[in-house]
Amino acid sequence: MNKVLFFERLIVSIFGLFLMSVGIAFAIRSNLGITPISCPPYVLCHYFTNWTLGQLTVGMHITMIIAQVLILKKDFPKAQYSQILVGFVFGFFIDASMYLTQSVTAPNYAVQILYVVIGSLLVSIGIIFEVTPKLLYLAGDGLMITVARVLKRPFGQIKIAFDVTLVSFSLIAGWLLLHNIVGVREGTLISAILVGFTIGKLNPLLSPLILRFLERREKHKEKVQGYNITVNDWYSDDPAGVPEFLEKFKNNLISDFFAEVYVFRGKFTAKQVLASDTLKNYFVVELVNEEEDENGETVP
Repeated sequence: MNKVLFFERLIVSIFGLFLMSVGIAFAIRSNLGITPISCPPYVLCHYFTNWTLGQLTVGMHITMIIAQVLILKKDFPKAQYSQILVGFVFGFFIDASMYLTQSVTAPNYAVQILYVVIGSLLVSIGIIFEVTPKLLYLAGDGLMITVARVLKRPFGQIKIAFDVTLVSFSLIAGWLLLHNIVGVREGTLISAILVGFTIGKLNPLLSPLILRFLERREKHKEKVQGYNITVNDWYSDDPAGVPEFLEKFKNNLISDFFAEVYVFRGKFTAKQVLASDTLKNYFVVELVNEEEDENGETVP
């Protein structure tokens, strides 16, 4: 995967994290209880008042990563240490979303329910955007996947047990530390049910669209494997047609190098052309004092 494709997948995943954080913020503003995954840090931030919800969320994610390492030991994939960075980003987004929604109030029960629904919808869509690129995962997802694999149980069963554990911890912590139930109400149950239902309905619709966007460049690269597409065919979907400077080459077969360097990076340099036997057939490089022109481009 080249840098452009990686960056696009990263942006999509981060956008999903942001949507999830806004959804969590709406659920909190409803005052009807929040999603199970956010219950523990929400309860603890009422006791450890010097810590924000986002900071405690980061702490919870690090704890879950440590749990994965303890379970898998040497089998823990090193790439999954990226969950630490994801946790920090998610924690930052949660604090930012709480700040952005600080003026949001729920004057009556109907509006409270509406906020729970909006929050659940945003969390659902956010999860789809987060997981579809298969690049970033929250520590909670990683821990559930780890437990499911070790116990050889269906992910759905582990998910239910995981949510029950988080809610139970929140109830116990709230009672022991605050002598009250905090963050767990009917909205928590509604969110748990609605998020799963919404993901099941929207994922078949959104995921293919996201993948189509992410894989559009990869598909183009596959088309030019073996130099089996002409310049004219390459630009057939482009409303502007074949660029003027490539007009005389429109019937020539395009190369992987051409697709990688010109189409995705935007230009050739003289050194790139001289380094490629294929490109030498398409371009004439004129060097003045052994230097490229001021734009670093070549003229065909």
